[in-house]
Amino acid sequence: MKKILFVATGGTISTERDSSIQGYISKRTGEELISSLDLENRPVETVNFRKINSPYMTPLDMLELGGLLRENLRRKEITGAVVTHGTATLEETAFL
Repeated sequence: MKKILFVATGGTISTERDSSIQGYISKRTGEELISSLDLENRPVETVNFRKINSPYMTPLDMLELGGLLRENLRRKEITGAVVTHGTATLEETAFL
């Protein structure tokens, strides 16, 4: 059975409150994000690419993410990819 590639980059979906800074930081891994989903026995391969809020996603990060996706989507056992990403730079990452 083919696998879905789940790539976690951080963003709001991965944040938790951090009392030491009185704010939220990206903490959750990709495995933690998908642990409560019913994937109907669908194999998922998780890649924890980054744990950053999207304003900190640099063009270099975006290019590296694109390379990671190109490389993995060429693999015969991968049927597609899901990328979690914060909204602040989502458009820029998708464009690049």
